[in-house]
Amino acid sequence: MSAIEKLEALRQEGIALSRNRNFEFFEEPENRAALSLSRYLRALAAEIAAGAATESLRLQVRPDGAGWSVRVERTDLSVRHVARLSAAEARWLADEGGVGELVRRAGYRPKSSA
Repeated sequence: MSAIEKLEALRQEGIALSRNRNFEFFEEPENRAALSLSRYLRALAAEIAAGAATESLRLQVRPDGAGWSVRVERTDLSVRHVARLSAAEARWLADEGGVGELVRRAGYRPKSSA
């Protein structure tokens, strides 16, 4: 099971990812990978949200092979970051990250499951 699949499974089970509250749970490598991915995606979402809040965000989301390339630029901090996300990770960012509208306006179009 990939880290994003594990992250989704944990979310559906209602398990909060807190290393301090569930220390034994994170002894398994699969669960540690899900925690690490969760932290990365939340940090990326926070960067996008902060840039939008300060009106200093330049965001591009483009298809990249089977996944998505997310380019975040903050003009107030002179920061550029490019994240290459799988389709599932991009979907999490749009659905769970709290920045869905920003990501969609920047070019994210999830593939339909039909």
